[in-house]
Amino acid sequence: MNPDDEDNPLWAACCSEWGKGSGFKERVLLHLRGWSHLQTRLDAHERTDAMSLIPFLEEIARPAQAPRFTLHVRNLRALRDALWTPEPLSVLIGANGAGKTTLLQTLTFLRLAYERGLPEAVKIVFGGSGNLKSWGALPEEPVEIGLDLGEASWRIELLVDGPTLATLTNERFTVGARAIFSRDVLGNFTYGEERLDPSPLTGLRALMDRGVNEPWLRRVKSLLQSTAVYREPDLWTLREQGSRSTDNGQLHPRGTNALTLLRGWSQERAHRDRYQFVVEGLEANGVLQLLVLFCEVAAAEDESVVAIDEPENGLHPYALRRFLSRTSRWAKQHNVTVLLATHSTVLLDELSPHPEQVFVMKAAEEGEPVPTRLDKLCDPRWLAGFKLGDLYEQGEIGSNEDEA
Repeated sequence: MNPDDEDNPLWAACCSEWGKGSGFKERVLLHLRGWSHLQTRLDAHERTDAMSLIPFLEEIARPAQAPRFTLHVRNLRALRDALWTPEPLSVLIGANGAGKTTLLQTLTFLRLAYERGLPEAVKIVFGGSGNLKSWGALPEEPVEIGLDLGEASWRIELLVDGPTLATLTNERFTVGARAIFSRDVLGNFTYGEERLDPSPLTGLRALMDRGVNEPWLRRVKSLLQSTAVYREPDLWTLREQGSRSTDNGQLHPRGTNALTLLRGWSQERAHRDRYQFVVEGLEANGVLQLLVLFCEVAAAEDESVVAIDEPENGLHPYALRRFLSRTSRWAKQHNVTVLLATHSTVLLDELSPHPEQVFVMKAAEEGEPVPTRLDKLCDPRWLAGFKLGDLYEQGEIGSNEDEA
């Protein structure tokens, strides 16, 4: 392929799609994938600089991997200062009210902030701004939520004015020392050297809608849109009313369309492995709860993030062990990052050989951010002498007794 050849049909197709309407990037990638499958020589990239000339081409060649990122949260409810870089399979523990659920909710918030804007995201995730700021935070201290992915850093400040959230807020996106864009409360919005009109959308969404060619912006956007957080499955509705036959899109946050989704997977060859993963895991008590949990895991796309709050509810120990073992295997096969917030001693026992996968909502030293990886909070040699569930139950790590 020669990008300098204007008569090249692939190049013409990519150019015709570029920047035109929603989803244009995916359509360009589709052209490129189709072209690559027809090639008999796979070293064509050595004869062209297409990687630099065609945006997103590197996304095809990049090796598959589970997402690795860092969450930053300050002055949000119980989270005065949180900094979390989870492992591909991570368990989050801590006393009631320590902020485990809030930490997972920030993932939902960031996704909705991108998709719907900040005011609606605050309303949906946190019920409004009235109870947003941490107790004891100074009036001039903003609520800050951010995400680091590789060299990229995205930060949003939520400026609370009494019971309301300021429409305009501070937002910035940097890659290393380079500022990609910034916005402030006065409406100043700059992208590189370019001054843009204020937008009710986040700066990240506004630039994506403009079709700007910034790989790190795309990567953060892709991470946000491939993240799902689940809590409190609505088993009563599922048991008494089933799932509507037309509700076959994404899995709902409370799992009410799990049966429809499962039926669709069974009928489509491309998704048959998802169906098998769920059905083969149901040889345990708490079948309906386990079905929803397995659907939550199986619904995750490759290289995505799925977070589940208190998966242990309603499950017997055997079912929990089966859930963790199958989920671990699925996550490795599909490069999915799985985050679990739990009080389960059973899950902790299963992770006794891997304390690096357990994070405690407790600072290693006073003033440091939470959560802390367990093998950094406690001596690994000491941990090796116990089951983690026993330590949790006895109040040594992460339980209410530990906070007493």
